[in-house]
Amino acid sequence: MPPSDSVNWMRQASRFIRAHRQKTFVIHLSGDLLESQTVDECAEDLLLLAGLGIKLVLVHGARPQIDAACHEFNPQATPEFVNDIRVTRGDMFAAVKQAILASRAGLEAKLARAALDTVERHAAIPIVGGTFVVARPKGVVAGKDTGLAGEIRRVDSEAINHCLADGSIVLLSPLAYSSSGEAFNMNSLELAMTVAAELHANKFILLTDKQLTADGGDSPLRQLTLRQAREVKPDDVDLARILKVAIKACQQGVQRTHIVDYRISGALMEELFTRDGSGTLISDAPFDRLRAATIEDIGGILALIEPLEAMGLLVK
Repeated sequence: MPPSDSVNWMRQASRFIRAHRQKTFVIHLSGDLLESQTVDECAEDLLLLAGLGIKLVLVHGARPQIDAACHEFNPQATPEFVNDIRVTRGDMFAAVKQAILASRAGLEAKLARAALDTVERHAAIPIVGGTFVVARPKGVVAGKDTGLAGEIRRVDSEAINHCLADGSIVLLSPLAYSSSGEAFNMNSLELAMTVAAELHANKFILLTDKQLTADGGDSPLRQLTLRQAREVKPDDVDLARILKVAIKACQQGVQRTHIVDYRISGALMEELFTRDGSGTLISDAPFDRLRAATIEDIGGILALIEPLEAMGLLVK
């Protein structure tokens, strides 16, 4: 009797499970994802990754939530951005902060619920936050004062790695404080990318509702080198912004970045645990290397040949 599909999948995934164990992944969850129908499934998948021994740093966005909060505060106001930086006036900052904190609380609740469903209570995975990022004002950008928009001054990589070594999931919000205690609204994509670079993360994963396709087609581009990625010019403004961040992460030392469509059920797991994946992988290193076989390779070569001999496709 041939093995079931689930058995075949486990056999295929086993080498990726071994390869990913104890590696550091920084994952960006867009604000749209937090309001989507797939957020519960995503939370379960994230807990599964942590249970497999992967060190997770999660960075969430809150753009639609902030838009809604600011509209409620002032229905006549429209969101204003300069080079993708939200102009954050002092009079609206309370609404901005409330939206970010509410988004974080909602995500923590989803992760806590997923933890109860997927792991034993005594083996629950802690979710921690803290002042891991020190901010400073973004200041004037393209001639526009961005108010209480911030940028990263310093990332406390040692503290984050200490939490990861203890088996915790680190959760970062787009809200950070200066050395004097002043709060700033951060760009979540920039925050996630910088943290990934500072941690020398093995993977930087962007969960979004966009797919990077060739010439506007339906099939996503599976693998891109940095050179190839720079040549891609998406028509979608948001996708172009995401691609720019993915490229910059690789330029700053992240081994591999992934753009994954969270709208597809199981897309994150397929991207990480199958050869072909489901999204777009960008890397500065070659994906496959050819070399001459050595004596140590004979066992593996024979293992590849034997099933073909048994099927009659090869002679012994």
